[in-house]
Amino acid sequence: MPQPTVEGTAVLAKREHPRVQHVFPADNWYFWLKAAEDRPDEIIADLEDAVATPRKELARDIFIAVLKLFQGDVPGEAEMAALRQANSPEGRGPHLSVFIAKLKAVKGLPLTAVEQAVLQEAEESPDKKLQALLAQVGRCHSLEGIIVTLRINNLHTKWSAGDLFHVVRAVGDRLDRILLPKVEGPEDTILLHRILTTIEAEKGWAPDGIKTQALIELPSAVRQLDAICRSTCRMVSNIFGLVDWTAATGGRDQDHQGSYPLYARCRTIEASAVVGLESIDGITPSLQRHRTFVDAGKAARLGFTAKWSVNPNNLAGLQDYLEGRRPNHRDPRGKPTPIAPGVFAEVGSRAASAPAHPPFPLEELERYARDKRPLLPP
Repeated sequence: MPQPTVEGTAVLAKREHPRVQHVFPADNWYFWLKAAEDRPDEIIADLEDAVATPRKELARDIFIAVLKLFQGDVPGEAEMAALRQANSPEGRGPHLSVFIAKLKAVKGLPLTAVEQAVLQEAEESPDKKLQALLAQVGRCHSLEGIIVTLRINNLHTKWSAGDLFHVVRAVGDRLDRILLPKVEGPEDTILLHRILTTIEAEKGWAPDGIKTQALIELPSAVRQLDAICRSTCRMVSNIFGLVDWTAATGGRDQDHQGSYPLYARCRTIEASAVVGLESIDGITPSLQRHRTFVDAGKAARLGFTAKWSVNPNNLAGLQDYLEGRRPNHRDPRGKPTPIAPGVFAEVGSRAASAPAHPPFPLEELERYARDKRPLLPP
């Protein structure tokens, strides 16, 4: 996988079809920084499962602020106020203000007097963690070459309209894709398409520029996969979601999670391949690096074109698979064994164009967002 972007290096191009999708909470600033450092093919900032209900609205502004900063723009006052309340990993809370000040400085953005003082104090501090953070931000401050995706709340919740009206209208031109979770059938993907068409027209953005991905995690979606795949021209991938599939079908222990959902996984691969979409395997239940490495090989042999990561160990295991390293499962710190690099299945050529759909009325979207009503029946 590409090395982190460093000042002076050539700009990296985004892969047409990602092999690794890395998912993290949209409101956690340090996970953004780690993603910029680790450089998966695609990052998915999650407003759904990874964000607690009381923080849903706050997370929207945090997402907007962090994305703008990484792309070299100044967030608005409300967005900056939200960013100062961003979640942090344990022990990283005091570092948030340093991250903001250093990232703004690296991007050449104006700093407030308080931010200047924070940055100066950090640069003069003997704290090794602070010095490491400053170096990390200075080294890994770009999302160049990474597909940027937003995972919104599903359309059957009261949060989805607000995600689309407030977030996508604000930064949709900075996004490559929208991930739609809990898809039940083609009506979900069609409605999302119609709303995006309206937003693009309102903002003057290129038509059909924002692509969509469907998270296939419910039995109803598996039954209607062919229709989902052909529902709109924006569709680029289907992702099999093991965790919610497990919950929806009765659940199994981890020892059986590779075998009992085999039909649903194969249907995801088959239906996607027929029309030239990416088919992406979901998470590895174990967060162990070696288990992810093994799972990546199994997913590739089944025919998946990519795999999910939700943890640095997941990401390291996928990098091992793609770069030709077998991790030591007895000693995680042991030296990996060199092997032939692994490959996922290729994405075929795109099938015939999808049907056209009328735009969704903008005033209705605004009303749904204001009233916090689900866009589709719960």
